[in-house]
Amino acid sequence: MAGSGSFRATPRDTNGALLDNGHGGKKEIRIVLSGNSMRAFEELKIGTDARTDTEVFRKALLLHLTFLRAHAAGAKVFVKRGQDGEITPITLFSKTQRSRATSGTDTGAS
Repeated sequence: MAGSGSFRATPRDTNGALLDNGHGGKKEIRIVLSGNSMRAFEELKIGTDARTDTEVFRKALLLHLTFLRAHAAGAKVFVKRGQDGEITPITLFSKTQRSRATSGTDTGAS
């Protein structure tokens, strides 16, 4: 079962400045989600107590951008399972994404 929805994003220029589109700096976008993605979205919405669909996307974008920028700066992310568990590195981004992140591309999620 596929789901879809319209969500607002804040448009910015290449320097990160807000663009005025006549709608208070907000832009409406439409996305289509697969059944698996929609289930993941609903799990995030419930698990984070988000009040709106937009809030889920805004927080997800901010988290993704935070990790991408940390990755671009050379940081690594690890997971520790249990109190005395093994510490395992997690690969979140490809080398291509790291080079894009260091080029200064900004999603405007911040």
